[in-house]
Amino acid sequence: SIAHDAGQAMGCGAFLKSLRRTASGDFKIESARTLETLAHLAAEDRLNEALIPAAQLLPEFPMEMVDSITAGQIRNGRDFRVSPFQVRSGSRYVKAVSPQGDLVAIGEALLPNLYHPVLVL
Repeated sequence: SIAHDAGQAMGCGAFLKSLRRTASGDFKIESARTLETLAHLAAEDRLNEALIPAAQLLPEFPMEMVDSITAGQIRNGRDFRVSPFQVRSGSRYVKAVSPQGDLVAIGEALLPNLYHPVLVL
């Protein structure tokens, strides 16, 4: 734990009075919603406004925009090619995103520009 590590570094015991996480990866405390805000949005049937679009998740994965036909093929498990101009060669994973901005799938590299859908939404 953090307290144990701090105590070890100082050569004594240690404990935490409080601990507050202000970020986790790209998610910052400033963009968090309070329970009251969520309850208010839910009461007005607007809870979707609090959701982060799936295509914005995993920002470290390159994104490939796919047309509607390709999106359908990916949903059926078909491998898909990506543009070497949009996705750096050697990327292990890529996000396939529909023309509407929806995350279709996460693909894993089979070849430098050929991906197999390993997670389909």
